[in-house]
Amino acid sequence: MYQPGEVLLVPFPFSSMQASKKRPVLALTPPDTFEDMVCLAITSSPPHHAAFPLDNECFVEGVLPKPSWVRLDKVYTLNAGLFVGRFGALHSEVYERVKKHFCEHFGCQLLK
Repeated sequence: MYQPGEVLLVPFPFSSMQASKKRPVLALTPPDTFEDMVCLAITSSPPHHAAFPLDNECFVEGVLPKPSWVRLDKVYTLNAGLFVGRFGALHSEVYERVKKHFCEHFGCQLLK
């Protein structure tokens, strides 16, 4: 099963709901009892003010095809059954930094 810190691939529907495009996301939480996970969008578009940069050095395994950014302001709850692929996993230190920036962005506290 998928774990926090993994970069996964999920089909996102267009606004018309008639087609979708596969996009990477970062898993923030493990699946709950309903197999739902909290994830953050990942984009290769130029950096946004609420974004954390990712490159190949951030990964303990796998890579993304191009430099990307985790969008701290694009939060999704997705069912684990939706994922169609896996790019890899972030180093634990990188994942912890993403969580720290996420919490700073939303003004929350990290639980120890």
